[in-house]
Amino acid sequence: MPRFHLALEVKDFAASVTDYTERLQAEPCFVIQDAYALWRTEHLNVSIVPSQQQQFALRHLGWEQDEVCDFTAEKTAEKDVNGIVWETFDFKSQLDAIKKLWPDADTQNLERRSISLEARLKQLEKLVDRMKTSLSIDESLAIYEQGTKLAAACEQALQSSEQRIQIIQDSEGTTAPFVLKD
Repeated sequence: MPRFHLALEVKDFAASVTDYTERLQAEPCFVIQDAYALWRTEHLNVSIVPSQQQQFALRHLGWEQDEVCDFTAEKTAEKDVNGIVWETFDFKSQLDAIKKLWPDADTQNLERRSISLEARLKQLEKLVDRMKTSLSIDESLAIYEQGTKLAAACEQALQSSEQRIQIIQDSEGTTAPFVLKD
């Protein structure tokens, strides 16, 4: 299910973290001291950064969707009639953006919360099922594009898992293939 994304610049970062934690009834899933905070609830993705001008500002709005594999705003900078930028992204893309802005930040906990391979495969199955219905050419192309991005994300997740298994095997001095037992 998509999460509505709200990105804000805030006057008082520490007070805002406390306030939004209470209002959202959730702890932030990621905080960089005095620089960035992110909350992810079932329906919301909220991020805050401190304002350079010491005033509140809406940075942008958008949607976190599991089947999107990059930031649309970086490519198209879609703006609404009020000039507000809207982004569409998946959580992995948001995580990659955080790593790019704060390369020394510890994002391990966030990475564990990323969409699982199984969830991505289910989303891919849903897209395939939708392709079997009567759709316009534009709808079919949009779903096909989502599906190819999702398939690429699944492939990347599999490769990442294989690399992790190899690292574990190398660190343990074993080269035997990893086999799951029932």
